[in-house]
Amino acid sequence: IEMNKVGTAPVTNTSSVSQSTNPTSSNVPGSTAQYKTFSNGEIYFQYPTSWGVLPNTTNTMAIVGFSSYPSFSVYDESKYGYTSLAAYVSSSESQMTANGYSIISQQSNIVDGLSAEEIVYQGQSSNGKTITQQMDLVEKTPGSQYFALVRVDNVDNYDQDSSTFNQIINSFQFTS
Repeated sequence: IEMNKVGTAPVTNTSSVSQSTNPTSSNVPGSTAQYKTFSNGEIYFQYPTSWGVLPNTTNTMAIVGFSSYPSFSVYDESKYGYTSLAAYVSSSESQMTANGYSIISQQSNIVDGLSAEEIVYQGQSSNGKTITQQMDLVEKTPGSQYFALVRVDNVDNYDQDSSTFNQIINSFQFTS
């Protein structure tokens, strides 16, 4: 999966990761799903107990899920020198459409109390499957710190998995 300036070569990330061994109940009304906690000193979020932590790729702070989808990833894209959330969004749109993805929807969002832009793209993955990528592009510090929270799923499962993805985003926090 290519997005923004994120590399695709697998690289082992040796930063320490804490996973809760005591799953917590979901905050989703009517849900019986259980969640684990991902925390690495910089970010925190809850994800389903059936998901695993996947090997990080270049520029990835975290990736959880399944290798064949669904998955949730966090990218620190601060090093690319974006000067505003609008510039970051524009760059993402240009790169994703150049890679053959179509924009399905776009709206403003709030992640951990911060301004974000939510963009839903659809296109072909490198293995030929039609996938949906929902990106929350977050401006942590105006003019300097920008992050992509990316949900990827097979197009046929995207709607049924949306409550899981919403739980992850709603639990997401920057901890440093």
